[in-house]
Order: sequence, then C-alpha cells, then structure tokens
Amino acid sequence: MKTSNPWKRPGDQAQRFHLLRYFTVTGLVAFLIVAVAVYRLERRESDFFRQVQTEQALFVHQLHERFAREQEESARKDLLLAHELEHVNLTRLLANALWDSHLVPFRARARDIFAPCHRNASDAATVSASPGASQCRADATRRIIASREFRALDAKLAATTSKTTLFKIKIFDEQGITIYSSEHNQIGEDKRNNAGWSSAIRGRPASELTYRDKFSAFEGVVENRDLISSYVPMYDQRGSGIIGVFEIYSDVTPLLKNIRTTAANIAASTAANRARLEEAAARNQHNVDAAAYAMVATTVGLLAGLYVVLLLIVRRAQGILDAQARVQEQAIRREERWHREKMSVLATMAATVGHEIGNPLATIAGIADDIVQRQAGGAACGCRADIILEQVHRIAAKTRQMEDFSTARGERAELTDVNAVVQAVCEFLSFDRRFAGTALEFRPAAALPAREIVADHLTEAIMNLLQAQVETDDSARQPPGRIVVETVGREHDVLIRMTSDIRADSVITATNPRVESIRRRIVGLNGTLSVSNTVCEIILSEGALQPS
Repeated sequence: MKTSNPWKRPGDQAQRFHLLRYFTVTGLVAFLIVAVAVYRLERRESDFFRQVQTEQALFVHQLHERFAREQEESARKDLLLAHELEHVNLTRLLANALWDSHLVPFRARARDIFAPCHRNASDAATVSASPGASQCRADATRRIIASREFRALDAKLAATTSKTTLFKIKIFDEQGITIYSSEHNQIGEDKRNNAGWSSAIRGRPASELTYRDKFSAFEGVVENRDLISSYVPMYDQRGSGIIGVFEIYSDVTPLLKNIRTTAANIAASTAANRARLEEAAARNQHNVDAAAYAMVATTVGLLAGLYVVLLLIVRRAQGILDAQARVQEQAIRREERWHREKMSVLATMAATVGHEIGNPLATIAGIADDIVQRQAGGAACGCRADIILEQVHRIAAKTRQMEDFSTARGERAELTDVNAVVQAVCEFLSFDRRFAGTALEFRPAAALPAREIVADHLTEAIMNLLQAQVETDDSARQPPGRIVVETVGREHDVLIRMTSDIRADSVITATNPRVESIRRRIVGLNGTLSVSNTVCEIILSEGALQPS
C-alpha cells in the first residue's frame, strides 16, 4: 500500500522550484549567447573595416594608375604639340633663310618640270591611275633630281640640319606632289589623299608620333626611333597664300624615353605607395582586431562578473527559500504530530468510555437474559426485560460506533468506503453541541467506488469543514439550520457535496484558520476543494476505484 502525506500538495517535490539550479543553467546559457553575439558583432565590424580599407587601397591604387596614365598621355600630347610648334617655326625659319636663294628657284624649276603631268590629268584619281601620268611623274622626278636647283637645295638643307634631331624634310606643291624629299626615292609621290597634307593645305598643321624600325635620314638609315612628323603649310613670302606643304620628321626618342622612364618611376612609386598603404592597412587592421578582442574580453569579463554577482544573490535567495521550506516542513510535521496525538487521545477516550460503559452494560445484559429465560420457563415477571435488553443493545451499538470512529487507523493509505466514513462523521457530529441547532442529513450514493486513501485524513477534513460552517465569532450570524451531505459518483471521480441554507463562501473564507489545513488535507488525498454560494464540494480524483 502507498503512503500519503496530507500536508503536502501532489507533486510538491517535483514542482519545487530550484532557483539556483535553473539560474545557473539558464543564466550561463544566456550569458554565453550574449558573449557569442558580441564576439560575432565585433568580428563583423572588423571584417567591415578590413573591407573598407581594401576598397580604399584599391581606389587609391586605381587613382594613381589613372593619374600616371593621364600624365603619360598628357606628356605625349605636350611633346607632340611642342614639336609641332617647333616644326612650324622651323619651317618659317627655313623659308626665311632659303626663300630667295634656293626655294624660289627650285619651286619654279619643279613647276616647269611637273607642268606637263598636271596638264595631262584633270584630277587626282586620273593622275594616280593613268599609266601615262605615272610615267610623266617618273620622268619629272629624274629631271628634278638631276637639276642644279635640287642639288643646291638638298645640299643646303643637309648642311643646315646636320647634327640636329631633324631626320627628314619633304616639300609638296599645291597639287600634293612631292617635289622634294631628303629620301630621294619619294620624290614624285602623290599625297593629295593624305589627311596630314589635306589639313596643312587648308592652313592647319597636323602632327603624329610614330615608331620606325628603320628610317632613312639625312645622315643615313637609323633604327628603332620614335619620330614626330608634322605637315606644315608653306606660305608665299608675302604671307597671302599657301603655295605648298612642308613635312618634317624629328627624332624624339630620348624625350619619349624620358617620358617612359618618368611613367615607370611613377608606376614604381605607385607600387611602393600601395605597399606602404597595405602595410598601414595591416597595422590598422591589427590595431582594430586588438581593440575588438579587448572589447570582447572586457564584455565577457563584465558578463562573467555580473553572472558571479547574480549567482551569489540567487544562491542567497535559494538559501532563504530552503530555510522557508524547512520551516514549512517542520510546521507540517508538527501538525501531523498534533493530529496523531489528537486521534490517539480520541482513541484512548473512546476505549475508556467503552470500557467504563461496557462492563455495566454486560451486567445489565446478563440479568436481562436471565429474566427473559425465566419468563420463557413460565415464571411471571413484569420488569419489561425486553425493553432493558433493547436499550442495552442500543447503548452498545453507539459505543461500538464511537470506538470505530475514533480508532486510529495509522498513516497508510488503504481502500476505504467513502460512504461509511462520511456517515460515521455525520453520526458522530450529531452528538456535538455546536450542531444542536443544525440538522445533518446524509444521502449516500449507491455503488460508490472505494478510494485508496488515509481514512483518518478524510474524516478530519470532513469534520473540520462541517464544524467551520457552524462555528462563528459573529453573534449576528446564525449557524445553518440544515446541512445536507451527499456522495455522488461522477465518471472516475468521487464527489462529497455539502449543501447548507446559508452562503458557504461567506463562511469558508481565506481568513478562516481552518481553511488552509482543510485544503492541505484534501489535496493530500489527491482531491480538490471548491466553495460556491451554499455548496462545498470535495472531489477525490485519484486512487484505485472499487465498488463499495
């Protein structure tokens, strides 16, 4: 058989809230989550800083590269523009120096020689495509090269440009025909379809930078040179009209080499700056990571300190709760001891009463039996022995009833007839003077299931509940005139209902000292207590169910 503690609610041991244990686990988990979250946030911040530095370094590197590229392109443009202006000035200088002495005679001679070729062709396409025109230019070229004016001009230009960066000079007439070139095999070529000549003949100089593996210059063939060629309009001496075009080639290899060297130096400086920037970024990233780790460590340390402080507080609170639980358990044990002592006193009182009354009753019963036997033998007697015997039996029944009610049954739970317990309580309380003005009516249910409970605890709970309804410190309130106690079987529950003619909820209040004791008793029986209006109900829900 299982035991039951009436002063503890069901599952008290399982439901006891272990504050220290739960705080230790949940607090540690919560702080670990916060620490991990802080660490991840710091890592994301560090990664973001690294990404920003990488993007900034890439931006600066691209900016430097673009600057170096633009600087090199600008240097090339400036070089081209400067040499174009130089070629314009040089053309004017040569024209001023050689106009009367060399250029005018040579130009007149070349015009006379090429005049037949121009008359035989009306346009450039015809001149270029006609075999006769080509032969005419070839003959004219040989005649020009053999002319005294050409030799004088060629010698003068060679002497004038000696030991300079001028590598070639070409002169075109207004028809686009090459009438002079320091490279003699180019005399007679038609350049009317050349964009540079077309621009110069309209008065706009044109220049370009080219690279030549081999190039024929005044002083011979040169190799691997960077050249600037310019087409420059040639004006007459009065400057009133364009009478031809100069094409001048000058060597800019050293200057372009310097530009490339400068660009390479800038690229090297850019690379060095990028390396220094990356080193600075690495140092900054290291400092940021160190600061992040310090921040995480500080945060974790503060969280750990906070956890320890809270743990000490909770531990102190757990000690207080344990102390309160021990005090409550001691109070429960005291109530249990008082209950056992009270029931023991009742049992002793009932046994004493039974003994003191039983002996006289036995004597009376013996005499009454003797009288009855004599009357049965024919002897006359007017003592009404049957009435004496009836009353003796009645007294004996009440005595046994008192003994059965007050006998201590122990603390072991056993199958109990709930109807018998309730009936015994109602009959016993009928002798209580507090119920002198209150009628107790018991209405048992048929075939009520038995309950595996401690019968003494149910007895005490019902007694206290009924006594609480008739006891009052308020002289203005009268006890109920009638209380109906009935038992009901409802599915798997056993219900004990007490209905009075006054409001039970105004009597069984939280301030009543018996209420908590009654409730603990009922809860200890795996039951519940409810009070509403004029009805009090005890519901016994658990235990083996057996027919009474």
